Amino acid sequence: MSTLAQVANGIRIRLTLALLFIALSVPAHAQVTAFKQAVAEAAASDEAIAAFYQERGYQPIWTGKGAKDRQRRAALIEAASGAGMHGLPAGLYDPAQIKARIKAARGPDALGKLEVYLTSLFLDYARDVQTGILTPSRVDREIVRAVPYRDRQATLVAFAKSSAKGFMKALPPQSGEYTRLMKEKFDMEKLIARGGWGPQVQARSLKPGQ
Repeated sequence: MSTLAQVANGIRIRLTLALLFIALSVPAHAQVTAFKQAVAEAAASDEAIAAFYQERGYQPIWTGKGAKDRQRRAALIEAASGAGMHGLPAGLYDPAQIKARIKAARGPDALGKLEVYLTSLFLDYARDVQTGILTPSRVDREIVRAVPYRDRQATLVAFAKSSAKGFMKALPPQSGEYTRLMKEKFDMEKLIARGGWGPQVQARSLKPGQ
């Protein structure tokens, strides 16, 4: 083969490889773009979530393939499974539903929506387990205690930098008062499991001393 022919052959090979690289990279880039767009659209109605993802270039914290994303998903599901232990309505954090939505998400658009769903669920759980699901003043106007709500975007930033399991465990109040409250809750549940406070009273009315 002449030198000219060898050069031409080398050029053809390089062009073929370049075209193959482009063909393979375009779909991957399109998927990344579609995921980011889905995240941006799903988060648009929540200022804190939208700002969080915008600052991190719409990179996922839940739906990626890395070990940290898997650990975060596992930690969220574990926390949801124990929501009732903290007196939260179990139906709000159904681990079976979370698992089903994770399993059903396929494609960049669905994964982008799942990403925001898990973030929103996490923030709801963090708020509820830290400060309760009720606003005291709405229960009784005489209760003027201010609720110390945490900054939602700051919570997300801290969570993304932390051990997922450790962060979740640290969310409930760590005070002695909360520990005593939890003990009373467990004691009451045990009492109810043993039959409660005795048989139902059949009388229509009761007078002092009866």
